[in-house]
Amino acid sequence: FLISGSDVRVVPGALIYQVLEILVVDIKLSQEFFLSLNMKIKLVILLLIITTPVLARTFKAEVTRVIDGATIGVKTEDGKEIEIHIWGIDVPEKFKTHKLFWQSRHCEKPYWVIQKLGEKVAEKAEELLDHEEVFIRTKGYDYYGRLLGILYLENGTDYGFEMIKEGYACAYWKNYSEEYREAQKEAEKKLKGLWAIDYRFMKCLCQ
Repeated sequence: FLISGSDVRVVPGALIYQVLEILVVDIKLSQEFFLSLNMKIKLVILLLIITTPVLARTFKAEVTRVIDGATIGVKTEDGKEIEIHIWGIDVPEKFKTHKLFWQSRHCEKPYWVIQKLGEKVAEKAEELLDHEEVFIRTKGYDYYGRLLGILYLENGTDYGFEMIKEGYACAYWKNYSEEYREAQKEAEKKLKGLWAIDYRFMKCLCQ
């Protein structure tokens, strides 16, 4: 379930009261009214909340850790620790996940080789984001329930764009800007970052 407002985060196995917070804070329904509904209607409302895109908003935060090149841990101004999945980019997987093994099969590359590339991506991310104060513009939630956002450095640099431009990420095929796609083409042409290390894999990942 998703909590909105200043406490934007994903909490596995959250209780129905977290849905109440969304309704009271964002949709302006009273708690008494919601509790008076039968369970089927409550579930329908819950499904609508989960499947409806979150309205874009921007908030300030401090980077606390780099999980991988596309997932960043931040602390909001009110002290909340949350994870942001970067909108519009794709990277080699650093951890043993289903996606790592899919990348391995799809691109015919040993998974441990992909993990090494993922570590290089994380190193580049740490170089750019080391305890930086950033601004995050939310873009909803992904398939796994993670908060999606475009992350801007204090100087206004779009982190996702910078990672693509430097050759450490791809423009994600499902959602990206044309600016991202052009940056990817330039990185490929100039053999930037991972394009110089493993061109064949990056060509496969960035298709």
